[in-house]
Amino acid sequence: MVSVLLDEEYKSRFWLWHPGMSKSELIKWWESVDSIDYYYKHLGDLPGELIELMETDFIDEWEAFTHPGGNRTEKINLPEDIQSAHIFSESDSYLKIDDEFYYHKGVTLD
Repeated sequence: MVSVLLDEEYKSRFWLWHPGMSKSELIKWWESVDSIDYYYKHLGDLPGELIELMETDFIDEWEAFTHPGGNRTEKINLPEDIQSAHIFSESDSYLKIDDEFYYHKGVTLD
């Protein structure tokens, strides 16, 4: 199963996303999405599990929020085979698997 470091709105928030899919299944799902705007506004509706992260002062070190409201955290290690994604608008959201970019069906690239 793939894990994704999800960057929300130009790094305003980060999430560890476990979509519960293989890389190929996630690519197929992502490319089938008509509009990413819905998921941007309703991140909790993305398939699988989302864990909100906070970057620490140390390179490659993260803390996961462990309580609603973010008042408790614990250190978390990202999986070695972590993939990435950015979610914000129809024109700039992407999924990046093994250094290759994928776009949703409704993308409006300029």
